[in-house]
Amino acid sequence: MKVPIEMSVEVYDSLLDKCDQSCAEYYTLTKANIVFTLKEDHPLKLMRISCESNEATRLLAMARRICPAAVPYIEKAIAAARDS
Repeated sequence: MKVPIEMSVEVYDSLLDKCDQSCAEYYTLTKANIVFTLKEDHPLKLMRISCESNEATRLLAMARRICPAAVPYIEKAIAAARDS
């Protein structure tokens, strides 16, 4: 199951900076794309990480340890993917 995770650029950068470059999660993070959307008629720049559910679960576990700000974004994406 694909899990598209969207988060702010700032949170993404923080997560990427704190991630060990030799781990699989780092590779998953580097596959992210910049996306633009509108929120209340204001342009918003986000990072979208398209990954499989097992990769999302590993990202969540890592984020809980090193970047708590990323946790809600990942949890929301996993829940949305399960509900679809």
